[in-house]
Amino acid sequence: MVARYLVVGLGNPGVTYERTRHNVGFMIIDALEQAQAVLGRDDVFLLKPQTYMNKSGEAVREVCRREKVRPEDIIVVHDDVDLPLGTLRIGFGRGSGGHRGVESIIRALGTKDFTRLRVGVVPTTIMGKLKKPKGEGKVVGHLLGMFARGEQKKLEGIVERAARAVAMIIEHGRERAMNEFNADVSLGTPTRRRRG
Repeated sequence: MVARYLVVGLGNPGVTYERTRHNVGFMIIDALEQAQAVLGRDDVFLLKPQTYMNKSGEAVREVCRREKVRPEDIIVVHDDVDLPLGTLRIGFGRGSGGHRGVESIIRALGTKDFTRLRVGVVPTTIMGKLKKPKGEGKVVGHLLGMFARGEQKKLEGIVERAARAVAMIIEHGRERAMNEFNADVSLGTPTRRRRG
């Protein structure tokens, strides 16, 4: 059977959440929709679940069933509060890391064996230290807040790079994409390379 790919961008539906950090997955799907030539294939499905984040798995399971997509051919794109703004990390078969959208997909599919593209949404100090909010309430507030003015200028480049990473995973495989994008830090901020 020829592989069919499903690229899922995580976010919340509605104009209230449209430009928030938590919706960076939706923004990347929008970029891919506008540049279908990048993928150039009719066996790639793009999905922005129209449930809220913590129920994303229902839509993913339904599309997989209908289009016969295997879990290992799913790419889930989402925000990550443990990574500096714009940093990308590609991994496979990992836990949710506390991300409720990812948790929902793992529950719905009964497996964690799918690819994740994590996109950093947390600013750093001049020395490159992560300025992650402390406490669940502040983390949620950060995620549901809009990108700051300075971040907005970088956002287009971040989204474009993430879209290229998705295209590389599909065209050349996860390993090659990991070698290129996991080592690439968009803002030139020194960070330690982490596996997956």
